[in-house]
Amino acid sequence: DGSRAHLPSDSRIYMERLFVDWFITDWMAFSIGRSPTLDGSPYDLKYDTVSFSSFPANVVNLPLDGFYFTIVTSKLIPSLRNSFFRLGYVPRKYTIKNKLFETDEYSNMQNVFIASFDTEIPGLNNTKFYTHLTWIPNVSPYNPEGDFDKDGKNDQFYVSDTFGSWFIVTTDIISKNFLESPIDWFVGFSYSQADPKTRSKDDPNNGFIGTPPDKNGNTQPLLTFLGDDFSGESKIATMYYLGLRYTTPIKMFHNAVKLGVSYNKASKYFYMYYAPDTTYLSSFAIRGENLEGYLIIPINRKAHIRFGYIYQHHDYPWGAAFSPSKEGIPKIDETIQNFNMMMNFYF
Repeated sequence: DGSRAHLPSDSRIYMERLFVDWFITDWMAFSIGRSPTLDGSPYDLKYDTVSFSSFPANVVNLPLDGFYFTIVTSKLIPSLRNSFFRLGYVPRKYTIKNKLFETDEYSNMQNVFIASFDTEIPGLNNTKFYTHLTWIPNVSPYNPEGDFDKDGKNDQFYVSDTFGSWFIVTTDIISKNFLESPIDWFVGFSYSQADPKTRSKDDPNNGFIGTPPDKNGNTQPLLTFLGDDFSGESKIATMYYLGLRYTTPIKMFHNAVKLGVSYNKASKYFYMYYAPDTTYLSSFAIRGENLEGYLIIPINRKAHIRFGYIYQHHDYPWGAAFSPSKEGIPKIDETIQNFNMMMNFYF
């Protein structure tokens, strides 16, 4: 579980968000710490809670420790209500590797640069527009097979210093109580571009995990960055998603019963950093289709039960973009169906 706070790993205290804001003026702030990037919209619709984040959950649903600079643009442009522009820098993103009674942390992203803008759409109450850019100039390798030594190498594999870079753009529109109706909805589009490290005659061991170097210092690629293409050509991918939630007139314990559905579809090379949720599945971590429906039934003023159904069809296998170098990312035809129930309490 990449976000760690959703599932137990050990007895250590773990913070989903822990940061300090310094308000330089009433329209400018500087923040340092673990930013609130978990459980943002549209997850707040599915879990029937407030949005804990200014970042949509389909951007990076993982903890990011870094530095952030925020401008409250609505203070400067009054016509833009609840409007913010943000710049962020994350020295590294940690991936969490859980064992039964042990947890290790290691980094496979370095120097993450973030820019985002969100604002209420004029004339549409409770409707927000988000756009988010992330640039990762160095995607560092990590070992999918076993443990590395401190220098990132072991006797079984050769690991190059970098696989390449990633550029991600996400745009969302999220509306709650649309036109004063009982309907909440969202629609979004994501674009990702991976630029693999280019091999050359002078440096043939770039951009992959391979066999140990032979006597001539050469190695055979085993796992590569987004397939078997070593030309350095960009790998472009897209995802679109939409959903709605209906607040029914049926009330229990002074709260309404709610019914929701969402759908998203991603292309072959699509990849972003998402953690599994409490169903052990991730809605956005898919190269294929994801359809989800849920029913929220209040059982107390501060509690509800959510019944859910998830249908996923995988066109290509998911993973940290690693593929057998001779095959690239193979075409598959796999289906997952999941029925789940969750009880939520609020304090």
